[in-house]
Amino acid sequence: MRREVLIGIAVLVPVLFFADAVNRNQVGQILKNTAVGKPPMQKVAFVFPLIPHPTPKPTAAPLYPDSVLFGEDITLKYEDLGTGYWQTNGFNMVSGEPAVGEEEWQTHFRFKFNPPEDPLHPGHAVVAIPGGRSTVRFAKLGKGDFFNYLDVGKARWLAVAGAETPAVWGLIPGETVAMRIETDLSMPLQGAEETPPPADAKPGKPAGPTPQPIKIQRLTFAKIFIRKLSHDTVRFDYVFQTDGKPRFPRPNPMAEGGV
Repeated sequence: MRREVLIGIAVLVPVLFFADAVNRNQVGQILKNTAVGKPPMQKVAFVFPLIPHPTPKPTAAPLYPDSVLFGEDITLKYEDLGTGYWQTNGFNMVSGEPAVGEEEWQTHFRFKFNPPEDPLHPGHAVVAIPGGRSTVRFAKLGKGDFFNYLDVGKARWLAVAGAETPAVWGLIPGETVAMRIETDLSMPLQGAEETPPPADAKPGKPAGPTPQPIKIQRLTFAKIFIRKLSHDTVRFDYVFQTDGKPRFPRPNPMAEGGV
């Protein structure tokens, strides 16, 4: 009888041990570590099933990869410029917010409305920020499914005259616009007081190389879906691919809001 009890306990303990969801996940972590050449027990911690412990909540699937910033149903208001011309504040796709004043140079675009009698560009437009941090080119993709525009690498970027600001004119709701964004991330050389030469320095010894400022130009892509255009309001979605590639993944169908 005692032998049967010991056998039963020996069978029951592993069953209880691996019935716990935490322990099952740790087994999966061991397999992942082994597959990529890491120590098998790295970041692995088992729990005893008969001792109460919190069960971790499942991690929600992300809608997009980490390289993608996005916003849905963003609303901007037009401001009257006088004589029938209107415009919104500039919008920053990194922060997901509009900006004004001293911060506007960091934004990527704004919306503008010209009166119907404007001789060159009547109606609604999305416009780059003159003198801003980024040099923007636009391409009008059309009224297809926003999520089906997966690659804008071969988009027909609109030509820009020397005296004009890049823009897409004549917008209507339901259209998608692509953006090619070249951002200047250069760091200027900080001025410093000249350090006197050491006492034992030999006359005529050439100075060291002159330090140069750090220059970085970053290329990124985005697309905007126009939801609504009215006399006082603009509503839109955007997806901003920050990894430098012109390709846009579809939303994860397993995530909340995926398609």
